[in-house]
Amino acid sequence: MQTVIGLSFYLVGWAVLFLLAKHFNLEERGLKVGPLYFVYKTTSLNRTLECLAKMLRRVWRVFFSVGAAVGVGMLVLIIYQLLRNAFNLVYRTREAGPVQVLLPIPGVTMSWENFPYAIVAICILLVSHEAAHAIASLVEGVPLKSSGIFLAAVIPGGLVELDDETLNKSPHSTQLRVFAAGSSANLAVSLIFLILMANFALTITPFYTIVPSGVLVGGATIGYPAERAGIKAGDIIEGIDDTKISSIEDLRAFMAHIKPNTPLAVLTSRGRFELVTAPDPGNKTRSILGVSQLSNYVTYLPKLSFLSPDLPRQLFNLEFWIYFVTLSVAMINMLPLFPLDGDRFLLALLQSLGVKNVKAVRSTMSAFSFMILAMNLFLSYAIFGFVKI
Repeated sequence: MQTVIGLSFYLVGWAVLFLLAKHFNLEERGLKVGPLYFVYKTTSLNRTLECLAKMLRRVWRVFFSVGAAVGVGMLVLIIYQLLRNAFNLVYRTREAGPVQVLLPIPGVTMSWENFPYAIVAICILLVSHEAAHAIASLVEGVPLKSSGIFLAAVIPGGLVELDDETLNKSPHSTQLRVFAAGSSANLAVSLIFLILMANFALTITPFYTIVPSGVLVGGATIGYPAERAGIKAGDIIEGIDDTKISSIEDLRAFMAHIKPNTPLAVLTSRGRFELVTAPDPGNKTRSILGVSQLSNYVTYLPKLSFLSPDLPRQLFNLEFWIYFVTLSVAMINMLPLFPLDGDRFLLALLQSLGVKNVKAVRSTMSAFSFMILAMNLFLSYAIFGFVKI
């Protein structure tokens, strides 16, 4: 009921905004409102972007030159990855991964818990992507027509409108830098957050004490002791019998001395579970519980009273989503398929190499890219269904 009421207020709000925009003719002032979206264009943001472009102009130029070179690699890599995944979906399903369109619909395509992280990640993605295109253009002497903000359903973002006529007359090297700018900026953001995740303990230590608190279970193998006893993915193993388990190393050390068919009492975050160990298929003299995808679980104790114990996990989840979204879009955006940046990037690349029949090659690559992307999407939905994140 609360979801229906919330959705009703949401739709009424969009209807009111649409009527107000029509009544006051706000489109003449740069605000265009349509079904579940609005776009506000202005030239006032251009000056801010121009200032950013002037700052460290040489550094920007080097960054976008490297980005153009990396763009070639991303173009080749995304085609290879889609081909490889399509092959695996057909012949090696267990090695394949689902390729699906990320639609942030809470409760439908993703959980309410992940929804805020996804929205923040998408905002950072769009702003960095569009700002990079704008700065690269200005550094190359291509003016901006306008810039602005938008809201599509629940996804906010920024946009820039380049002077395409000037850009199309620019050298091919300029076009390559501009067209690769968005994806190269997204890739840089993803690498920054990957580094932050890899060093998360180091970055959080000044504010929190990290205490090993158990082993997080990622999965329970069907038919094995843990699954039969009721242990599920998401449970945290905190002890076995009278032995405290604080890490994966503790769990391995304990199980190394346990023989098959031994009764054990496993203490988890959800309660106590009784089970009998099973022989390891790879070594019948050793025993296993039947849990998989294990990771160390830690508790964060704040050093300052106003800090929340849950903040580190929320921060790590946010870092992961920013990394995941920016990397995924950086790669897929370089696919040579209209209207993605990879299409115009490929055109500029072919022209710079003096390739004949550029239009034919471009059309062939676009059709091929569409085919392998559609194959990945179709097979993913057919095999895995709609994956809720």
